[in-house]
Amino acid sequence: MKSHPITKALTGLIASAMLAAVSHAEVTLSDFSSPFALTGTYVQWDSGTFTSGATAFTVQANDFGGGFKVLAPAINASGEDTISIKLNVNPGNVANKFNIVLIDGDGTERAFRFDGVTIGSNQTLTKNVANFLQDNAPGSVPGLNLANLSAFHIQGTFSNGNPGQAMDMTFDKLSLVVAPFVPDTVTNGDFEIPGGTGWATTQGTPTYQTFAGNPNGNGVLASSGGFAVLYAFNNTEKTFASLGLAPGDTYIFQMDMKVISGSIGGIRLEGPGGYVVDQFAPANTGGADWATYSFELTVPASPAQAKFGLRTPDGSTVAFDNVMIVLPPPAAAPTLTIATGNLVAWTAPSAVNTYQVQDSPDNSVWTNLGPLFTGNSVTSVFDATKSPFYQVLETTPPTFGNGVLNPGFETSDFSNSPADNWNTLNQLNGGSVTVAETFGAFTPNAGSKMLIMEVHTPSGTPPPAIAEVRSDRIAVTGGTSHTFSFQAANVVKTGGSNPQFSYFFFDGSNQVINPPIFTSFASVGSAWTLVQNTFTPPAGTASMTVGFFMPTGAEPDVNWVSLIDDVSLPTPSIPGDTTVLSPPPTSTPAVEVSFATATGRTYQAESSVNLSGWANFGGSINGNGQIWSFTDTMALPSKFYRILQTTP
Repeated sequence: MKSHPITKALTGLIASAMLAAVSHAEVTLSDFSSPFALTGTYVQWDSGTFTSGATAFTVQANDFGGGFKVLAPAINASGEDTISIKLNVNPGNVANKFNIVLIDGDGTERAFRFDGVTIGSNQTLTKNVANFLQDNAPGSVPGLNLANLSAFHIQGTFSNGNPGQAMDMTFDKLSLVVAPFVPDTVTNGDFEIPGGTGWATTQGTPTYQTFAGNPNGNGVLASSGGFAVLYAFNNTEKTFASLGLAPGDTYIFQMDMKVISGSIGGIRLEGPGGYVVDQFAPANTGGADWATYSFELTVPASPAQAKFGLRTPDGSTVAFDNVMIVLPPPAAAPTLTIATGNLVAWTAPSAVNTYQVQDSPDNSVWTNLGPLFTGNSVTSVFDATKSPFYQVLETTPPTFGNGVLNPGFETSDFSNSPADNWNTLNQLNGGSVTVAETFGAFTPNAGSKMLIMEVHTPSGTPPPAIAEVRSDRIAVTGGTSHTFSFQAANVVKTGGSNPQFSYFFFDGSNQVINPPIFTSFASVGSAWTLVQNTFTPPAGTASMTVGFFMPTGAEPDVNWVSLIDDVSLPTPSIPGDTTVLSPPPTSTPAVEVSFATATGRTYQAESSVNLSGWANFGGSINGNGQIWSFTDTMALPSKFYRILQTTP
């Protein structure tokens, strides 16, 4: 739902055979637990007093100095955007500022200043990583790399002179987090700030009252000569993202209204590209008394921003109060499921062969495990049952040949048909099917011959003319997809005809099954054009014919000539071969981490060995409403996982 990045995380722990899922949404640089010691100090902190307590670390020194801590190994805090420091500012503290300096692996030292420090316990101070004071050192790569933090400093501010002011602070936790997103709200929606702060219009006459509202202040908008609109956010466009909304979200634009004169009001949204939404409350609702009105709206895919206005009808005066945008409920964090099993992996030598993993309890009876994979882009599958035996079946694809005999009409004895392996069904009333090397200026698409189909009808009221030819039988398998193609040119098109290609299907007893299929190619022009059609023969089909059919109907003065060449219907000529893949697959103890995704949200899996340094595990995942899973081998005694959910 939110449009500003909100990151939620769930973490799973693998420890021997035990699994647990815990909530985790920050990267800790240090919890300052005993034993904690700074790696080094400098300037006035060289003579400071440092106390390592059970869960915190106290610094008593002048602020003209500092200390640093080397992080080994380096810590990955990518995806976080805010520094968070939990501390007590003890009664002996005088300094009102201090710095945190973060150092990355290429040497960038970036300082962050915390101002206005006051005495008090259990404080949590935050600073967005974009709001830094300065770079003390630039490093070899520009910018601070949060994915590779190698050290941090705690400093006085160096701004009060030597020896500086007394610091007495107890540090409890230094971490990086994702700051919670706070959506923008309608400024002065209750009109309690006098003068209508946050509201403006160029349409209508507004007044802002400090009385008679619901309660107290309210805005009144009068219209005389066209509708009037009082716009929130000072009559400027506001992005849906800043309000906490994403395309497709449904939200409520809500306000209190009462009629001063005329008719009840409504709302108006205006955005770029002509985006306008106008809605009025029903005429039979409300009236002279305050009532709450809700308008349900859906965020468009475009535009990304709009002005939000309160609308008064022409000739009316309406009072408004308590205006707000009610967001949909927040999306729930994904629920993490972790299962143990085996990761079965194999080497697929071919990009075109298919691979089927099988498992067995006894190395004798085999059952398919997972789907059939084509090629070598997927070479592993997770087995939660931990079977003792595995094998992979490799199948080569069948070799396809053209099932159509004499597809280019090149051979013919011209005795009973236009070409070998083709059969003339009808040549009626001016219809003819022939094979020739030329037709006027037209020549074959390929080879030396082509099929010529003609229909001609004289003046008057002639009988229909028909020309039809079909191929010999072609062996096919019902229920499987086939692609038929041919080259065609309609070189004479006078009057009405409808040249078509046809399919006739036969079962194993040579009986026709289902009605034949006829499909027009009348739109083809006078140049050779490839015509393709993908179809699935009905179940039970053992063979079929392809053909061409040209009718006219009883229309006079029809002259139509179609040329056909290079007919193709690929069919398996050599079946594929299935063998047991060698070498056999490997089996490694592994875990499978699964979670449900939501459409429109993005996820990133991360792993850690210590709940401190996190690294991306795989790439970014675009949610689609389905379950997403990933696997990892159990090479370590313990490992943690978390899923970062960013809601665009």
